[in-house]
Amino acid sequence: MQHSYRIMEKPVQNYSFSDVVPVYYHSSQSPRTVPQNRPNLTQKFESSMSNEYANVIELEERLSKTVMKCTARKLRETMDSIAISLDYIQQADTVAARRVYLQLIHAMIRTIYKSGISLHEVLRNHADYHADIEQFQTKQEIHEFVEQLCISICSNLADPRIDKYHRIVWEVTSYIDEHFNQDFGLGQLSERMNCSSTYINRLLKQHTGSTFYNLLTEKRIIHSKQLLSMNDLTINRISEEVGYNNVHSFIRAFKRSEGITPGQFREFLMGDGMEFEC
Repeated sequence: MQHSYRIMEKPVQNYSFSDVVPVYYHSSQSPRTVPQNRPNLTQKFESSMSNEYANVIELEERLSKTVMKCTARKLRETMDSIAISLDYIQQADTVAARRVYLQLIHAMIRTIYKSGISLHEVLRNHADYHADIEQFQTKQEIHEFVEQLCISICSNLADPRIDKYHRIVWEVTSYIDEHFNQDFGLGQLSERMNCSSTYINRLLKQHTGSTFYNLLTEKRIIHSKQLLSMNDLTINRISEEVGYNNVHSFIRAFKRSEGITPGQFREFLMGDGMEFEC
């Protein structure tokens, strides 16, 4: 059976808030080939955009971790650092402010969802935050709204109904997100968390619908697809960058996930929409 291979991340299944707001994935932007001999001005602009992009990704991770830990003092510190980091956005530029703050909110919600926690439980009266944020006229107003939203979510996460099992799931998925490019397995992680491998896998399957191995592989493949858009990186180098000691293991995992090899995926990015047998 033949399928047209599309350059996009696999959709996350059963997102209960997908009808409220489109899910934002910073990793799903279409990879672009970089033409040679560009003007220096263009290179400087793209370098600046790249730095800004990396800065927002770092803020996403910091805010998500802070909210999941439900510490009021730490949340205030994190929001203050976010305000400082986004100082380059003018107060009147609500378009840019909304874009960045919504990205932060969506990253936080993805983290909560991946933990198996009901979004209805934590969002409650803020389910329509996407519409709420449109009413503000300055960056400061948007910032204050997002801070209050985070405080509310923290309070809801502290509810006794949010049990320790969700915390374990969050710890595992967060560890995968941070260390996917290292060589580690469920055995090492279970020792670190003082839980059995079977117990962790059972919780993951129950709350995320996936196993530890599948979650780790998915994260590695997503990142490898980003790296494959960079023509100066070899397949060997990419396999190392995403945590594989053996390039053949990486190629097998990639083909099992995507239906094509990493080399074919790169050819597709450089070509004009060729089809592969999947």
